Amino acid sequence: VLATSAPRAREADRAPGAREAGRAPGAREEYRAPGAREGDRAPGTREDGSAPGARGDDRAPGIREDGSVPGAGDGAPAAAAAEDLARRPARLLGVRVSGGASAEAPTGAVPLFAPGDELEIEIEFETQSSDLAFHVGIGINRIDDLEVCSLATHLDGRPPMTGRTHYRISAVLPRLILVKGEFTLYVFLLDEAGLHIYDQRIYRRAFGVHSPGYAFGVVSHDHRWQVAAPMVASRDTPGLSEPAERRPAASSEAAATAARTPAAAPATAVTAPAIAGRR
Repeated sequence: VLATSAPRAREADRAPGAREAGRAPGAREEYRAPGAREGDRAPGTREDGSAPGARGDDRAPGIREDGSVPGAGDGAPAAAAAEDLARRPARLLGVRVSGGASAEAPTGAVPLFAPGDELEIEIEFETQSSDLAFHVGIGINRIDDLEVCSLATHLDGRPPMTGRTHYRISAVLPRLILVKGEFTLYVFLLDEAGLHIYDQRIYRRAFGVHSPGYAFGVVSHDHRWQVAAPMVASRDTPGLSEPAERRPAASSEAAATAARTPAAAPATAVTAPAIAGRR
């Protein structure tokens, strides 16, 4: 095989001033700005790119788990995402789950509830303009992504929230019908029509439900048991049965008529007369 390079050309030949990886002079290998250090990140953000106080998978939409922005070089800081949040007309600040005897779990633990407990989901958000109007929506999925239920202020007929720059609103489930498992919360900050999403958060393992005894299924519905009355043969349709209390009672007139009617004389045996000549 003949070499295709020019005479005296070397494998590592490149244009004057070019760097080994094809970067412009002054560029850093990790895509950092000149003077930036390896661990630098946007003020107020954590190493994973999430805001202080956020839990689990909390991060702005479009931000990957490592805090980088899709399309940027690997390991890019989340400064662009932080700036995007600052430019938004409204954003979620936090979500708090409470209620139930054991719901106040220590940091890092899953708040636990029992079937029948009250569950409260408090949502806090802010906006740059008090003229904007908002709705909020909540979705609850089991940890395996089975969809359980959804709630929204506009679907429940509530008017949009407006006239302020800071809001707190709670959704209260007075009696939890979930049976068992761990659950994910999806929280949405919506416009006044409930169509446009200003911000959203996903909270993995936001809470759990534990039943004291064996339980099967996803929810437990209120119910009751009824035992049917004894069945008797129907006079109108032989072979069929009907409850005893449905049989027609004898009327007082029929009872009086039966009392006035004399009882029939008992039948007596009649002996045929003998006929001569016959045996």
